[in-house]
Amino acid sequence: MAHADAVEIEVPPTVARLDLFDRVDYEDAFLVKPASGRSPEQVMRDVLEGAPTWFLQAWSNVLGRAVLGEALDLRPSPDRIAGWTIVTNASDLIAIAFDTPRGLDARLFAVTSIDKEIVGTQIRLNTTYARRWWPVIRAGHRFILPRLVRRSARRAAANGPPSPAAEPRSTPAE
Repeated sequence: MAHADAVEIEVPPTVARLDLFDRVDYEDAFLVKPASGRSPEQVMRDVLEGAPTWFLQAWSNVLGRAVLGEALDLRPSPDRIAGWTIVTNASDLIAIAFDTPRGLDARLFAVTSIDKEIVGTQIRLNTTYARRWWPVIRAGHRFILPRLVRRSARRAAANGPPSPAAEPRSTPAE
């Protein structure tokens, strides 16, 4: 596998053990071989905050506000990544949350080690409304997430290892 290929894999056991939801209706995980030693927070921030502006705006305003009833707060924050709340932040794993008033609750995670970076999703659908919209949202998600992961890996390979000054803030895992 080349560094920038995003390959779908099973969700890692470390994520499953977090019990981010009492029930998971959908999950995925995409693996890339790292070109540099990034922390999970650095990976997640680069995947989401490094996404094209057109995507972030559409994601927040169309999907977030219009469909799911909650716009993402895209302003930079040490407690959020692209509007998602950090719920777990450890040296090898980060999980972020976005729960919507219309019943779609989502968790994104990044797991890193010397030889891999994994970014994935867990979804819980709590309402008929969310279940009705999920096939359309899922298609978009499965199209864009591997591309964002691949884009981030390519950017990391081009930029080399992160400097110690670029190390993000860590919070204890919950």
